[in-house]
Amino acid sequence: KREECLEQYLYQKISKDVFNELTQPPPPAKVELMSTTRQDYKVEGFKSVPPQPTMKHDYKTEQAITFWSENIQKVTGVTNIRTRDTPFKKNSSFSTPIYESMGDPEPHTLENYPNL
Repeated sequence: KREECLEQYLYQKISKDVFNELTQPPPPAKVELMSTTRQDYKVEGFKSVPPQPTMKHDYKTEQAITFWSENIQKVTGVTNIRTRDTPFKKNSSFSTPIYESMGDPEPHTLENYPNL
């Protein structure tokens, strides 16, 4: 009888240990956390040196250089450009009646604005 109790006890204990071992999730692997910015753009020892400007610029008065201003000739649906410093101004000359536009410069001519 004692052997049976010992056998049953060991059977239950080993079954419980195996069950706990199989159902317990493994400890999480140690992950090195590194952002894309840190991994791809932060190089040890790199010193950022901005280039020297080739000319003085005044951001308050100059026309901004954008994709659209650089590719103005390729963009379809843009009315005629009369000034180079403000290429995307509204142009209502196509819908202005002839009697109202007498004496105004033609839409395709450049205005006498300074080229900033």
